[in-house]
Amino acid sequence: MKDEEKSLSFFVGCKNAFIMVIVFWLFMFLICSDFLLK
Repeated sequence: MKDEEKSLSFFVGCKNAFIMVIVFWLFMFLICSDFLLK
């Protein structure tokens, strides 16, 4: 049971980090596109 909980928490942590990276790149892309359009 503990191994399953550990792997589940690890998966959730990876998912959160992946979402943070995607949001960061989208934010940078929006800033760059806004800067280039001006």
